[in-house]
Amino acid sequence: MKKTVIITAMALLLPLAIFAKPSEDDVFLKAMAVYNSKDYKGASSAFENFLSEFPSSRYKPSALMKIAEIEEDVTKKKELYDRIIKEYPATEYEAEAVFSLGRMYYAMAEDKKAEEYLGTVMGRFSSTVWIEPAYYYMILALDGQGRQEEALRLYADYNNGKGYYMYKNRIELAYANILFKQGKFGEAVFAYQNVIDKTEDTEKYIYLPAVYQKLAEAYRKSGNTEKAKDAESALLKRFPSAETHEEAAESVTKTGAVTEVDPVTNTSPAKAPAPENKAQSDIEYFTVQVGAFSLEKNAELEKENLAKKGVKAEVVKDGNFFKLKTGKYRTRAEADNFARGKGLKNYLVRKDF
Repeated sequence: MKKTVIITAMALLLPLAIFAKPSEDDVFLKAMAVYNSKDYKGASSAFENFLSEFPSSRYKPSALMKIAEIEEDVTKKKELYDRIIKEYPATEYEAEAVFSLGRMYYAMAEDKKAEEYLGTVMGRFSSTVWIEPAYYYMILALDGQGRQEEALRLYADYNNGKGYYMYKNRIELAYANILFKQGKFGEAVFAYQNVIDKTEDTEKYIYLPAVYQKLAEAYRKSGNTEKAKDAESALLKRFPSAETHEEAAESVTKTGAVTEVDPVTNTSPAKAPAPENKAQSDIEYFTVQVGAFSLEKNAELEKENLAKKGVKAEVVKDGNFFKLKTGKYRTRAEADNFARGKGLKNYLVRKDF
């Protein structure tokens, strides 16, 4: 009899177990798993479904942040961040949303707007984790507006015993680029060498071969051609597949920070057009490199973003990086004019590859 009762109870409970509704935690973690697999379109849908099913969840702000991060339409992205700012004032979520808007506007080359949001982070949210990256992007935004002296003062403040370290090398690189831009080539040499010495080969936010190129160029600008050659030799020793100054001199542009890797740019006079009677296969062409990524997925996402701006780019595997290039030009000057005309913020003019 007892055995019969137990079996009957189990039979009644089994359907309930089979059709039990997934918990709030389970659904959110499943959406995060999709996001971490880098299926961003699927992740956006998963987070949207989560919010529909659990509209009052404690995970709601996190889900909104992820949807905003994934969103490619700038207007919709801003609306999502503004919603977070409005619904979660004086929280870590507001701080992250404000910072994200500052970074977004910097990526769009709207440095003044970027400064506004980053300044809010530095003023109201200085005790949050977003303060250190805010320093970095603020330095870049000030530099982009030609306010190098203000950027240098902010650099000095960053290094004033605050204990920051996560963005240290990137900020040192921004500092080196400002010195170079100001014509302080001797100081720039030491700054670039410092970045090289402290940056691991696996660093995904700094493209070291380009830093070596800038070091060599700084030596040349300071009149030390032998040291410039030594820097290029060191480059080839550390990165055998990299190009030297003669092979890939690049144009001066703004310091960039929107991609996973922040390319450092270089300087070179425009090269004369190839003679018209030269064989077609021997003609030298130039292209505009608009990004270098360690993950192909991120390169493809940036390619889509550029397409929306009317820039048709191609993803090319080059060494350990997936690089985005656009255009094919007979001279460096033509390539540079194209990039500037399209309002590209960080790019390299180099031989086509």
